[in-house]
Amino acid sequence: MASRKSTKLRVPHSQDDCELVGILEQLAPKESTQGRKIALILHGTMGHKDYLFQKRLALRFPMDSFRFDFRGNHESGGQRTQGGFAKDVEDLVTVVSYLGDTYGYEIDVVVGHSRGSVVGMYWLCTSEEGKRARAMVNVSGRYRMHRIYDVAEAYKEQWDAKGYYERTVTVARQAVVERIYPRDLEEFSQWNTAIVWDKFPDQIHVLTMHGLVDKTVPT
Repeated sequence: MASRKSTKLRVPHSQDDCELVGILEQLAPKESTQGRKIALILHGTMGHKDYLFQKRLALRFPMDSFRFDFRGNHESGGQRTQGGFAKDVEDLVTVVSYLGDTYGYEIDVVVGHSRGSVVGMYWLCTSEEGKRARAMVNVSGRYRMHRIYDVAEAYKEQWDAKGYYERTVTVARQAVVERIYPRDLEEFSQWNTAIVWDKFPDQIHVLTMHGLVDKTVPT
């Protein structure tokens, strides 16, 4: 039986400063990947490709998988914004094209956590490749986007004083400073998650896991 192989990939991006860094996990690295099915594992806000369950899942998944840092996160280039879902979808489109053009992979499963679920679902609803996928695992994906304003009161003092809210979080054991502007929450709240009602492919099986008392992403 062929041994599993992990390979770090640097995916070129149409934006020069947005090279995307990810890990390709292969069960049979010596065999052809043309037409082979693959799973995508997508991280959430201020996360990265190896946080929480991402790496552990990838190392146990019964098929090839690819997990990567969205732009402005951990090892990937570019800059992230709180409301930049469209740019995250663009990153996902770039990754899917690269895996298909370079290896011949076909996307079969999408696993998303939080923001990654929102991005993954939107991609499944709007792409031709997504229409051929078989399954989606939605872990704590946000649907009621306007509930982001639940945190706005905590931002108000800094918004009034500086025009932005600044916080320091730890990502991959490194301190990262993030600035959140009022326009970021406005853009965030307007992202269309209702697209799943009419556009989500009928054949895709969905497993949703979400804590009933989740205060970060309310159900």
